[in-house]
Amino acid sequence: MVLIAGTGGGGLYNPVANTWSSAGAIGANGATGTLLQSGKVLAAGGDSGSGSGVATVEIYDPASGWSFAASMTTPRLGHTATLLPNGKVLVAGGVCCLSGGPLATAEIYDPVANTWTAAASMNVGRQNHTATLLQNGLVLVAGGGTADAETYDPVANQWTTVAVMLSAPQFHTATLLPNGKVLIAGGQIGGTQNLNFPQTMTMTAPEVYDPVANTWSSAGVMITPRAMHGAALLQNGTVIVVGGTDGTIFEDYPEALSSAELYDPATNSWAPTGGMSVARYNPVVLLLQNGVVLAGGGSAAGNMDIVTYWTSAELYW
Repeated sequence: MVLIAGTGGGGLYNPVANTWSSAGAIGANGATGTLLQSGKVLAAGGDSGSGSGVATVEIYDPASGWSFAASMTTPRLGHTATLLPNGKVLVAGGVCCLSGGPLATAEIYDPVANTWTAAASMNVGRQNHTATLLQNGLVLVAGGGTADAETYDPVANQWTTVAVMLSAPQFHTATLLPNGKVLIAGGQIGGTQNLNFPQTMTMTAPEVYDPVANTWSSAGVMITPRAMHGAALLQNGTVIVVGGTDGTIFEDYPEALSSAELYDPATNSWAPTGGMSVARYNPVVLLLQNGVVLAGGGSAAGNMDIVTYWTSAELYW
């Protein structure tokens, strides 16, 4: 089953029956969603509705629905949440409010004790970044308005600066490849802390991080520059990247993309593939257990008064 939730409502998708059922709404859009080892889902932080973060945390139990959990110590928006090997969750970065800059602070949630404790702070503040659990148990945090990257060691509670990225993306995706490397796809340079968008965007090129060699290298040239897209690792080892925006602005909002493309780590190259039936930025994109990709929700181009939010979803195979 797949859970998708926001302030407008929530839904559970059953891939076998190809049906949706109601799952109830949460209090903040932009919350991170983390599947816990218990099978419950942790939704942390998000948008207050005015561009500031919230500290509110909710947990979804498939048996009983939504309930509140202990709040974070810091309100956060544009942060990351990563399930650690020990079952706890690392939350890092983001912004707390319109007047504040990117946060370097981090905290850890213990789902058994329902408590938050401070973790060591990152070396730099970042927002709209990515966090990837590596095969060695460390967490790679990359981008977020800076080219600096670092890893978190949950055993030592320590951050270590790693090689500098080739660019400084936000709104990008990070995908752990079968060989243990991490693909950073797309993203933009620029943006504001409340997730609005500038009139011009500079899109970034894809790159790959090798944790063994501690190096970043080019990951070829994407067919379409994009940010605020989705990505999923397919069963054959390639990565599908879909939707987002190429930076074209219409009446203060980005135009959405319906196109998709595939990255092949073996050849370090990109190839086009079938696109979605509708254009979406900020879609939910994930691989189902049957090897099919689900893409749903997201937004289309709008104006200052009207934005189209999709309730539809579609499948790729």
